[in-house]
Amino acid sequence: MTFRDLLFWPKLGFSMAVRGIGNHLYVFLNILSP
Repeated sequence: MTFRDLLFWPKLGFSMAVRGIGNHLYVFLNILSP
């Protein structure tokens, strides 16, 4: 998703960005947890 897509679809782009960041944090914490 490009920056222009975020401008055209603010609600969709925001939800996808939050979901992507959440997934990366979840995987990152799982890797760090013993």
